[in-house]
Amino acid sequence: MEIAQENRFQILQELFTQDTEGGAKEESPPPPIVFPCEETDWIEIDALLQKNCTAPYECQLKAKSIHLYTKNLKDYSRINQVLIEKSIPHHTYRYECEKPIKAILKNIPPTYAEEIILQELNRRKFPVIKVKQFTKKQKNQNVKLPIYLLELKRTNKGNQIFNLNNLFSFPATVEKFNPKKRPIQCFRCQQYGHSQMFCSNPTRCVKCGLPHRSNECAMKPDEQPMCIFCEGNHVSSYRGCKEYQRKFERKKYQPPQQVPKLNEENFPNMLNAATPRKVLTTLYSEKLKNNIPQPPENIQDAVSWIKDEKVNTFLRTVIPIIGKIKRAKTSADKLQFGFEAAMILIKFAEDEN
Repeated sequence: MEIAQENRFQILQELFTQDTEGGAKEESPPPPIVFPCEETDWIEIDALLQKNCTAPYECQLKAKSIHLYTKNLKDYSRINQVLIEKSIPHHTYRYECEKPIKAILKNIPPTYAEEIILQELNRRKFPVIKVKQFTKKQKNQNVKLPIYLLELKRTNKGNQIFNLNNLFSFPATVEKFNPKKRPIQCFRCQQYGHSQMFCSNPTRCVKCGLPHRSNECAMKPDEQPMCIFCEGNHVSSYRGCKEYQRKFERKKYQPPQQVPKLNEENFPNMLNAATPRKVLTTLYSEKLKNNIPQPPENIQDAVSWIKDEKVNTFLRTVIPIIGKIKRAKTSADKLQFGFEAAMILIKFAEDEN
């Protein structure tokens, strides 16, 4: 007795046929097909590609995987099916036209069952394929919330769900679903970045790491699990895993450090690290007041004063620092540039005397 195999890419082939017959153009290129480098005989795969592809294809080596890019939906669907039939490890992604529209339905009493909402929206010609009600834990019980997740077919009518403003005589609101930015994990091979629906990689158990489905694992509750990433005593989906933390967790926000109080002993030398630091015994204000030459009183003297080589050098040096002070965003930066300008001003005053 021969068992028929289900072709999960048949819908893609049908979509391709419909678009070709109707003269429609493909809106986006097919997603890549990804092969693990260590488990791939590329000579064999390349022979399959040359035999089954009707258009040129491209390959890219990325980290520990090989990405195959086909030119059209027909080749994409055909190659996937051949790889599945030959049990060649690989995974791919949902085609753009297959991705459902996800929306959040609010302001409906939580007593409405998911099936009732599905039937009502379908009656109103919305192509809803799934309704899921949100719940929250409260005193060890799941409490239903007046919030529902909707999944619709990606059609013009499906996009009109966001215009819905009344359901069961309630002023309903529909918003775009924005999921948390977490990496997706495959329930088949446990690797990150794709889902089990489009995965043909070797099966790995999330509990023990052995090659079987997680729901078929015979591990007892008192036995220690093993992570396939770090070999630690936890399941492979544990977000506290050191490998998960290293790959995906961003550094937590760290408050800005307080600027330490500066004095003449710990203040850095801003002019030249090779120049020995002098201990100042007088205030800057007194030093400047006594030594800075007064500007000329008439225009002719002012012109000759500015043309002076020392004055000109001083202005070219200090003006950029003044600009830095204006653009500085923190008090510490302003203080640093201000101190640098003050030191240049003192040196200029000393040279004048």
